[in-house]
Amino acid sequence: MSLSDFWPTERNVLECIKPEAENPRDEVFLAIHQPMRLERRHLKNHSKSPATEHDLLTALLSNDIPSGTLLIPIVGASGIGKSHIVRWLDVQLRQRKDLEKRHVIRIPKSSSLKSVLRRILEGLDGVQYKQIRKELDSAREKLTGIQSEELVFSHLVISVRTRVDDAKKRKAKAKENGEKPDSEDERWIAVGDDRKLPSILQDPETRKLFISTKDRRGIVTELSRRLTEDSESDELPRNRFEPADFEIPGILQTDIAKAGENAQKYLRTLCRSDGRAQADAIELLNAIVDEAIAPLASPSDNSLSDIFYEIRRELLNEDRELVLLVEDFAVLAGIQGALLDAMVKEGIRDGEQQICTLRTALAVTEGYLKDFDTVETRAQHAWHILESSNEDESQTIARMCSFTGAYLNAARFGAARLSEHLPEDAIDQSWVPNFKDEVSLASDESTQLEAFGTCEHERSLFPFNIDAIRQIADSKMRDSDGNLMFKPRTIIKDMLIPVLKDHRNEYLSGSFPPAAPLLGYGVDEIDPKLRSQINELQRDAVTQKRLYAIVRFWGDNPDRLEGMSAPEGIFQAFQLPELSNGSFPSPPPSVKPITTANGPGGDVHAPTPTQPASPEPAKVPWIPEEIQKWFDLFGKWAGGQDLTQKEANSLRSEILDLVSSAVDWDAELLSEDIPKSAQEWVYLPRSRGASNCDAENASIIVATDQEFEVNDLPVVSLLRAVVRHRFHKGWNYEEADEDFSRLANFIEHARPRLTTWLRNNYRNVKGDPSPVLTQTLLLGSRILNIENSHAQEDASLVDAVFARGKTAFESGNSPWEMLRRESQEHRERLRTELMVRVCARQGSGEKVFAVDAASILENIKSLKSEWKVDQRLDKSADKEIPEIASHVKAISKDLDKAASNRRKQILDEWKKVEAQIGTTPDKSALIDEAQRLIETGKQYGFRPSVGSSADLSRLVESFRDAAIKTCLEHVTKIQAEADGGALLSALAQFDESTLGLLIDFTIQIGAYAADVIGKSDGKLRVLGDDIITSAVQDFEKRLDTFDSSLLKSRGANL
Repeated sequence: MSLSDFWPTERNVLECIKPEAENPRDEVFLAIHQPMRLERRHLKNHSKSPATEHDLLTALLSNDIPSGTLLIPIVGASGIGKSHIVRWLDVQLRQRKDLEKRHVIRIPKSSSLKSVLRRILEGLDGVQYKQIRKELDSAREKLTGIQSEELVFSHLVISVRTRVDDAKKRKAKAKENGEKPDSEDERWIAVGDDRKLPSILQDPETRKLFISTKDRRGIVTELSRRLTEDSESDELPRNRFEPADFEIPGILQTDIAKAGENAQKYLRTLCRSDGRAQADAIELLNAIVDEAIAPLASPSDNSLSDIFYEIRRELLNEDRELVLLVEDFAVLAGIQGALLDAMVKEGIRDGEQQICTLRTALAVTEGYLKDFDTVETRAQHAWHILESSNEDESQTIARMCSFTGAYLNAARFGAARLSEHLPEDAIDQSWVPNFKDEVSLASDESTQLEAFGTCEHERSLFPFNIDAIRQIADSKMRDSDGNLMFKPRTIIKDMLIPVLKDHRNEYLSGSFPPAAPLLGYGVDEIDPKLRSQINELQRDAVTQKRLYAIVRFWGDNPDRLEGMSAPEGIFQAFQLPELSNGSFPSPPPSVKPITTANGPGGDVHAPTPTQPASPEPAKVPWIPEEIQKWFDLFGKWAGGQDLTQKEANSLRSEILDLVSSAVDWDAELLSEDIPKSAQEWVYLPRSRGASNCDAENASIIVATDQEFEVNDLPVVSLLRAVVRHRFHKGWNYEEADEDFSRLANFIEHARPRLTTWLRNNYRNVKGDPSPVLTQTLLLGSRILNIENSHAQEDASLVDAVFARGKTAFESGNSPWEMLRRESQEHRERLRTELMVRVCARQGSGEKVFAVDAASILENIKSLKSEWKVDQRLDKSADKEIPEIASHVKAISKDLDKAASNRRKQILDEWKKVEAQIGTTPDKSALIDEAQRLIETGKQYGFRPSVGSSADLSRLVESFRDAAIKTCLEHVTKIQAEADGGALLSALAQFDESTLGLLIDFTIQIGAYAADVIGKSDGKLRVLGDDIITSAVQDFEKRLDTFDSSLLKSRGANL
């Protein structure tokens, strides 16, 4: 066999190393079990005494139970091992020879309420239990997930209204008695109004906040899962409302906006910044979760307490006891009250045993039992699992090493081989073999194995060592006060499983530890001076990073190689060069037992590396004074001192320059323009200045406060690189390769956020004004009658948006003329603002090479629906936008009035023409007859009252050239359209000169004809009877022809 056999296979890891105690097989559980530190506390006088697990077992099996009911609470923090000790009790009871006299039920924390009821009957096969099982198979037990969600909503509302109704009655009674209403009743009345809590629980849109999605765990879905499903994952369903339940995720914003007025209003109240209303709502909702779910958790019409009573009565007939072992009381929301009632129901009354003895061990989280007075009344003692005692940190680390060693040893064997060794009456770990004693290693591998050290019972810690465990614990297992805590679940989930399962193949291939981040830590997160020393000794970049990991974890993270504790054998085991190079010799360590803990947890034996008497220091690179000042400042910063505004702004400016240099302005179709205020939106943790900037609205986030608190090394390393790069004004310095890689990674990560921020704040404008600019330009194009503005094709409309238009207009004062002037005067400003946002240029040049037509067309599409411009613009901007906003407002305000005025003016004028020549005149016929009329008048010497016959002839020729058909088409549209884009086009394209010509033609030709008729009789008579008769007849014929042409033209088409 070889050293690789000491690294458990993936199958054995998955089989033997599980976060929850309920999962491993008994042989694995007993092999990995570590004695826990307990303290028995009296619930009334609060006296305390140390205790062991066997003391707890003895108390559970006590014969001193005068009431026939025993309740033992086991109290501890989350992840401390409550379910583990309950599982231990279960295994111990099942190993006992008197097992037959007890019916032992263990309720895992993953149980649904449905399965809890079924577990009670496991192993009870008599006829007397059939009816109870039948009740458990009732329809309510067969609820689907959707049905249970609907019922949870309904019962929550019923519970709220019931509480409010009761509160109102008590308040009224208190008022009658002259008493002050109870504050709790006042709270219920305040939040339980139908317009408040019930509204958001009943509104179909706001209810979506409480239903699970792929990315979000909804509380009502979680509660319904408790009713219907056992949990198969480590993450148990929630059973309490939390602030996050009332936060509106982006995906639900549209849906919530459709909610009813009451629901939206109350939800806004709950989301206010002070949080008081939300805290009240959460507290009161959590107070009714049990009573809301209880009816759904109980089968048929029988209560849980009744079922327990029946089972206990039958067990008494069989001369057996009932033992309940509850892994986590908190997860049983919905039946907690009923379950407690059943647990404390006395079995002996008036000296007569009526139902069997019930022994209950109940695991609860610290502080959870304060809401259950029954526990303190019926239980004498609580058994607390201690996270820490008066032990120092070395003793806590020793316990962690023993815990780790036990799991590693079990996983090396696997469940099947452990089963072969397990005796029937095993109650401790004395039967567990040591894997190290089962294999034979070559001398060199044996030496390498010893370098990793051992724990209690001489179990090897490979591939960890005491320093690696200490480093991981230091970062992941400290409380808010900085105290090191023993957290078994964290050791399993955050250390054992990630390393053993995910990195075994790397170890087998000789590449563990990897050059990539390990356990969430960048491999280069060590002191920069130490990194420089390693780089001096090893030039290969991948090997450097693997060595960083060795000194970071296995070497106890020193600040100099002189302080590195990793023995030579660890480097050999991981196929890495030693960090000695003649200067740091690391002979095989002499393994000496060192006592680090007394009592439970045992001794830890760790290798004590032999160090040379006087190692020569490695060369330390010279650091310029200016850079060193910054480095010293970063050290104080990491230690808790804030950066001053001057210091922080200097860094913000440099970081902004670095990241903004990577922004692809052409790809964003923006002209390069970084607001002067941009550096005020670079977020640096623990720094002065940039008071309005936070991790939500920042343009660049160097690190969040939480990231900095958890691990400041990556942030400090990044800023060191920033300072060095600035000082050297390029990449010509020793650490340049590392700095380049670090800064490149940061810039690549930060660039998308900065790009989005720059777009949203472009030219100091909040949001994107492009839609308003596009729509206003197209609207203006149509008003100004610019080419392509009246087209339907997308390409033509895009051209119209960017067209310049005329430079000046006639100075008229009609509303329409003033609207046209307004549009033209601001058109260039609008074009400029739009083009810097949607046009691509080559470099800093002005020539446009591409346009974001997709966004332009989308904005055009929005305008075409109603031809109304969205007026939302940031009026606080400091450039052109405020003036544009005023222009948009003016256009939007005056457009309808100007269009209506122009429409009326045109139609009124047209009526004058229509009275003379009809709606659709025959242009050719009118021209021909008008010319004949003029010629006949000239033949007989009739001159126009105004002007000359030549003037009339010129008028007729002008009429011939006029676009009468187009004019008539526009008139038809103007008559048909009351508003919208078609009316705007018709009004803009309508030619006033053609209309004027029509009016002149009808008036002057008509007047000439009337004048001729009035004068003809007298003038013609002087020529004699025959001549007069002939001339009159001829002229009357011409007049009749012209008249008939006029009449005919009224119904003709052009």
